[in-house]
Amino acid sequence: MNSTRKDFYLCKWYADIIDEETDDVTIIYLGELEWKFLKVNFTNILQFIQKQTLISRSTLLNYQSPIFDDDCFEINSNGISGEWKRKSECIFCEKLFENADGYILWECFIPVGLAQINVNNKINKGFGYVEKLTMTLKPWQVPIDILRWGRFLYENQYIIWIRWIGKEEKFVIFHDGIKYSDGIINDEMIEFGNYRLILLEKHILRNGLLSETIFDRFVWIKKFFPFEFLDINECKWETWSELYENNCLIRKGWSIHENVNFKSEIKNNYGKMFYGFLFTILIPLLLIFWSKQTEKYIFLLIPITNSVVSLLFNLFGIVLIIFAMLELWFKGDGLPMNAYPPSKLVVTGVYKIFSHPIYIGSSLICFGLSMYSESKSGFWFVSPLLTLSWISLVYGYENEDLKQRFRQEYTWKTLLNIPENVKMKCEYADIISIYCLVFLPWLIFYEILLFIGPPSYSISTYFEFEHNIPVIEWTELFYLFTYPYVLFLPLILQTKQQVRCFILDSLMNISIGIYLQFILPFVAPPKQFIPETVLGEMLLYERSFDGPGCAFPSFHVSWAFLSAYYYSWIYSKYYFIFYILSICISLSCITTGMHSILDVVGGFLLFLICIKRITVWIYIRNYFENLANSWSCYRIGQLRIINSSIYVFVSASIGGLIIFSLMGDISGVLLINLSSLFMAAVWGQYVERSSGLSRPFGYFGFIIGGLVGSLIVSWFYSIPLIRILSAYALASPWIQGVGRFRCIIHGCCHGRSTNQFLGILITNSQSRVCSLSELKNEYIHITQGYSILSNLIIGMLLWKLWYSNISLYVIISLYFILIGQSRFIEERFRGEIQTKVYCKLKIYQWLSILFILIGIFLSMISFDNDTVQLNFLCKYEYLIPSILFGFIATFALAIDFPESKKRFSRLCD
Repeated sequence: MNSTRKDFYLCKWYADIIDEETDDVTIIYLGELEWKFLKVNFTNILQFIQKQTLISRSTLLNYQSPIFDDDCFEINSNGISGEWKRKSECIFCEKLFENADGYILWECFIPVGLAQINVNNKINKGFGYVEKLTMTLKPWQVPIDILRWGRFLYENQYIIWIRWIGKEEKFVIFHDGIKYSDGIINDEMIEFGNYRLILLEKHILRNGLLSETIFDRFVWIKKFFPFEFLDINECKWETWSELYENNCLIRKGWSIHENVNFKSEIKNNYGKMFYGFLFTILIPLLLIFWSKQTEKYIFLLIPITNSVVSLLFNLFGIVLIIFAMLELWFKGDGLPMNAYPPSKLVVTGVYKIFSHPIYIGSSLICFGLSMYSESKSGFWFVSPLLTLSWISLVYGYENEDLKQRFRQEYTWKTLLNIPENVKMKCEYADIISIYCLVFLPWLIFYEILLFIGPPSYSISTYFEFEHNIPVIEWTELFYLFTYPYVLFLPLILQTKQQVRCFILDSLMNISIGIYLQFILPFVAPPKQFIPETVLGEMLLYERSFDGPGCAFPSFHVSWAFLSAYYYSWIYSKYYFIFYILSICISLSCITTGMHSILDVVGGFLLFLICIKRITVWIYIRNYFENLANSWSCYRIGQLRIINSSIYVFVSASIGGLIIFSLMGDISGVLLINLSSLFMAAVWGQYVERSSGLSRPFGYFGFIIGGLVGSLIVSWFYSIPLIRILSAYALASPWIQGVGRFRCIIHGCCHGRSTNQFLGILITNSQSRVCSLSELKNEYIHITQGYSILSNLIIGMLLWKLWYSNISLYVIISLYFILIGQSRFIEERFRGEIQTKVYCKLKIYQWLSILFILIGIFLSMISFDNDTVQLNFLCKYEYLIPSILFGFIATFALAIDFPESKKRFSRLCD
């Protein structure tokens, strides 16, 4: 500590009093400051009179040190005399921060006391407070953006709060000797335990930069301090406050509190200007340019080109954005900037309806302009990817950032939301949420699938014998009854728990059903018939709004049984009626000629998955937990073969076989694969900062090595670069997806702590979760499982598009963009302690953003001519090199020499 004191040292006494008769405030600062060769003592007196007049006096004369004994604090220096007698026996001492540069020590000697002070023969009496701050860390090196401090005193009780916001987070509340580490601290209220202190009527004591307040009279001192220190902004208030316990008012009185903004205002302004330019000018221009450059790759027409519809999209989007910005400006004291967020949480206006109205508005404008300009790429490519990007930002960063900055405040619910799992009577907003969050999205996505239509290589789901089943016209009654049967259900739900469960089940039904209908090339062409009844005419009319591609799985079946499940929950006595009705609807799918038996079975299985989603999740979770604790090895002398080797071998060999079959060049593929493996090892050494004995591998190193190898192979083997990159884009999701099973066993890429329902418990001491991150016996997120799921979704999508003859440039672009978006979200749930954080984002989140930019860039340029084709041709001659690379990858990633002292001999330390 002494070594740091030579560089910088600050000892500051703070004492205040609020007069019991006039409510005038007197604040006294006494202290000494040492910085380089400068050494000064200082005294600063603030008198706030009648809530409007501030008298500030400062001097650099030596002062007589305060006297403090067990119960009393006395000042008698520079024309000031005062005494504070402690009414509380508690003394607090907190080392708020310490690093190699110094420390910050906070000591509260009198949290509440009876005080009397004489300043220039004027005597004030009332409750007072005394603390001392000792710093050897320079103020401009404090790793925070905003400091909130305050105190509220009454009789022999008190509330003291300290809140740091920034790189270093701190939350401390002291109440009558009890310390709280969680709650809410903002400019409007202090909330902790069963207590809530409302800060009502604020009167500004002092507000301004340190250069304009504390150092205003001492211009020469400013020369010795850096700009970052002088540009710190301080705002101090005297505020009328009300204290509630369990929502009952128990005390009223005055608080003294302050905000200190450590961010440089000038730097902030430049940063805000750049941020505003980026999101209001540069990114919109980039989106326009992107859509124009990729227009040649998208051939699907726009479903709606009506100028009125596009105008409504744009108008609604603009209204959302403007009203949201106004709310943030006037009520949040800021603008919508992630890097410079508003200081207050806004939950009113459009934020009462949508949690992220600005993002929603931007997507609506993007779709609206695409419709107006008839940009196929803008509608089908740029706008969806923009929407996925802000969703990734929200779930990968913003939600977590809001929770950390506003803590319990962030539990607010919008009008459109998924209710809590409580058996309380549901509200109208809950019912509206079902129609807006479930039925409306389903209708939009279903109509989009109908517009896209089935692929040219579609497969009929009818069995041969089904062609002999006639169309029975009167069963149209049951088929048509599905719509009111499902749409009426939300109106009879009774509790928030029922609404919540129905929304979650329905969203799962929609997600799986829509994705399978889009990915799988199954169709069920409606059977031809000549109508003989009114119901037959109605059936034909209904068919004009439907199509053969949206058949497997049957939504008629899954919605019907899902509705029966919830009708039976409410009217349990008549459950058999509802299920019989659902069976009749399912049979009508066949007898009306609208669906095959396979469609109906698929719809029923989808229903079972939805209502058994918790059981399915528990089974998956338990499987991953068992796998994560299954680390074992086989020894052959000094050689150790870890049981994860089977997954490495399968991932590498099957991935290699896919790439060989797509590219058709054995030596070129082997060279690229070895380059990827080498760069992954280099990445692990320098980014993960392993010891020289271990050899971790990194995914981003694989990608860098693959790109370098692709360039080399394209140059020397005269293979079109687009063919190489697209082959790896199609194979990589499957390679990484299977490879994640290896990560689960080793414990790499693991998640952070979570609750018991979501998390797995790892106790195997060989897992990195226990040996490196020290998360043994803590429930953690299954982030490897999240990665497997995202790679499965992305892999199926890319193969679907490739089979649909989408341009290879789009395939490559989508791989980088979608992988970047999914990894950005995944990183939020990961808990590896060695991962570095820069500017609030993990290094891999920055790399994910870079992936997205690379994907955008690749879609806008042409490596070769557009006639390059990619064909899948699997040959027996590819088996041996695939197996060979599988063994090489297995040796690198799952086999080591644990007793050896040679470099790279171990997989982990």
